[in-house]
Amino acid sequence: MHHMNRARMAPGTRLTTRGSHSPWHALAHMAMIAVLALAAPAVRAQESVTGSQEATVAPPPSGGGSTQPTDLRDVNAWVAWKDARQITSLPLEARIFYRRGIMAKQSGLKPEALSDVRGAIELDPSFIEPHLTLAGWAFPGDPAQVLTHGGAIFELVRRDFNLQLSLAANALILGLEALFAGLLFAALFVVFHHRGALAHPLHEELSRLISARTARLWVPVLLVLPFLAGAGLTLPVLALLAFLWAHLRLRERVLTVTLALAALCVPFATHTLGRFTQALDTHRRPFHELPLVEHEPWSARRQSTLAQAAANDPQDGFAQFALAWFARRGGDLPTAESAYRAVLQAWPSDAAALTNLGNVAAMRGQSDEALQRYKEAAAQDPLAAAPHFNASQLHL
Repeated sequence: MHHMNRARMAPGTRLTTRGSHSPWHALAHMAMIAVLALAAPAVRAQESVTGSQEATVAPPPSGGGSTQPTDLRDVNAWVAWKDARQITSLPLEARIFYRRGIMAKQSGLKPEALSDVRGAIELDPSFIEPHLTLAGWAFPGDPAQVLTHGGAIFELVRRDFNLQLSLAANALILGLEALFAGLLFAALFVVFHHRGALAHPLHEELSRLISARTARLWVPVLLVLPFLAGAGLTLPVLALLAFLWAHLRLRERVLTVTLALAALCVPFATHTLGRFTQALDTHRRPFHELPLVEHEPWSARRQSTLAQAAANDPQDGFAQFALAWFARRGGDLPTAESAYRAVLQAWPSDAAALTNLGNVAAMRGQSDEALQRYKEAAAQDPLAAAPHFNASQLHL
């Protein structure tokens, strides 16, 4: 989400696009990012100078120019088409070419695989899987490439709110699963350790009905049967521990109670983990789709949905920021300006909203208004580089 709050370049300047799409040029660019990511302290994304240099020029209307590259199987043609139309990212196409690269690698076509996977990075800069794949392919023969893609992964994690959310949720889930698995296997060990205390009373009870020799054969069957009945591991283990309660030591009883509480808390834990999805919820607070629209191509239908969410919740800064961001990308500057002003109603001191409002004013030719907004943004956040950079572009 912080990545979305980065300011964009003021009019009068244009981000220089890559003149070559060769793999070496892309690797050099990623190497620079890796060095900066590993050497510089982490700062908020809206304070990034490189972030402030992205072009604010909206993509041309869908009816203008070629609607798609002439060669649909050439990833370089797609990258050139994306850059020519000033499209921030092509997520679907990136994943298609990434999958083509994986298939090419499995077929032994290494040059084609490298080209497609690197092209996927160009098509969607927020796509982390190609970096992981290229780092895996380079390890251990090419440590420089591993460090390059490792730095790019670090930068993506630092800036991408969706990725941070996913990693936090997965880490929490894995931690809970590891804790529960540890409790369960410790309980299994306790049951195995006290197997004699389980077998002896069963053998005595069965000996009253059948011969002692036959009862001895049936004891292990009866102990294993609950685990084979489809009830899983937890319930049979808890039942056996309850049967052994009188023979358990204090720490073993604590383990039994802890495992029982953990089993009872699973539904509540699931509900709590479900709260992580609220950030991606498309119909309610707290974020109103804001994390989802950062790299999404502009469409009228999508902007209409965001406008409806902003109208339904006019006091929510996230909903207004999402609409403003998306409208500016689509070239709807009046809507973007109105939405950014609504953001400032909710968050009067938000430097990112002030900077972006200045960008909109600059795009409309209102240089004095833009410079005033940049000045206010710099006052609110003295460490932010974007307002100073964009103001310098206007003065130049």
